[in-house]
Amino acid sequence: SPRLGLQIESELKKESADEFSTFLEKKVAQVFLVSLEPECMVRTSLDSLRNEVSDTLCFLSTCIKNNSIGVDTSRFFKQINLPQTDLNSLLHIIYRNDKNSLNMSAGCYEPRHGMAFYDAQGKLIGYIEICLSCYAVLTSGGPPSPGSLYEKDYKDLKAIIQKYLPIK
Repeated sequence: SPRLGLQIESELKKESADEFSTFLEKKVAQVFLVSLEPECMVRTSLDSLRNEVSDTLCFLSTCIKNNSIGVDTSRFFKQINLPQTDLNSLLHIIYRNDKNSLNMSAGCYEPRHGMAFYDAQGKLIGYIEICLSCYAVLTSGGPPSPGSLYEKDYKDLKAIIQKYLPIK
């Protein structure tokens, strides 16, 4: 049975399920639920009296960059090592494929949470990023892409995340 005890064969295409099971069994040593810091930048402008003023502009955006496992881990604010049952529940919710539920997507993509997969040497080898505003999920590295969440999955996912990382 998979190292993480996850049964995903019925929720993903067979080839993706086999690949993900192998990834979980053979490569993953730890999985953390993470909260993300906003990306911030200082902008400078002139006020009405032509004095230079600076302010900080913060926004939420993806941590995933354009290479194989390019993830900006400097934005990981908190990392929580979840109990096995909640970890399995989160992965099941993300990869559940319920044809009787409405697929939700608002298109904002302002991710505040993710799941980081590490190998035995502590190297990040996979990442799932979650936006609870528009229900979208992106991946990098080993986990296959699940696409958007379904309406009922949102409530289940938010409840588990809220238990460990309060949502503001």
